[in-house]
Amino acid sequence: MDQVALGNIMQPGSKRRMVNSKKTHFILNPSGDLKVTQGTFESYLTDMRERAGWKGVIGEKPSELEMSRILKDSDLVLYGLSNW
Repeated sequence: MDQVALGNIMQPGSKRRMVNSKKTHFILNPSGDLKVTQGTFESYLTDMRERAGWKGVIGEKPSELEMSRILKDSDLVLYGLSNW
């Protein structure tokens, strides 16, 4: 179940899940065809990598094994959608 849906169904006062910034991963423009999207978000994501400990790649497509690990180990995954 995704975390937003889980948060929406939890009762008030219940323990909410928190996102650990060091467990945030981004994948921006994995197939290299989203130049405008990359231009919009690249500096922000690079800054968050340095300031908040985010992990991620820009212009690279993760392997299936890497993607599986990313989804398993991350609290939040940001994905720049493309033809993947």
